[in-house]
Amino acid sequence: MKPSETVSGSAERQLFFQALEKRAGKERAAFLDVACANDPDLRRRLEALLQKFETLGTFLDEPAVSAPELAPLRGCCRGPRADVQREP
Repeated sequence: MKPSETVSGSAERQLFFQALEKRAGKERAAFLDVACANDPDLRRRLEALLQKFETLGTFLDEPAVSAPELAPLRGCCRGPRADVQREP
């Protein structure tokens, strides 16, 4: 059995989040040296995930639509609107 087959998905996830807590560069590399000492496949997977995470950026920090653009939609799904004329 390869060393990478002994690491469960949850353990790999935990290592990923622990690596994220380290500063990119030497500090993170030193952590991965210890955490993945006998498992080069695990290290490659973690490094690939960390690289993808870094390239994602902060696109979720900004709303896709600004608040003024949403104004006409407010209340549209909560029932009848008082400002809409209805046919008798």
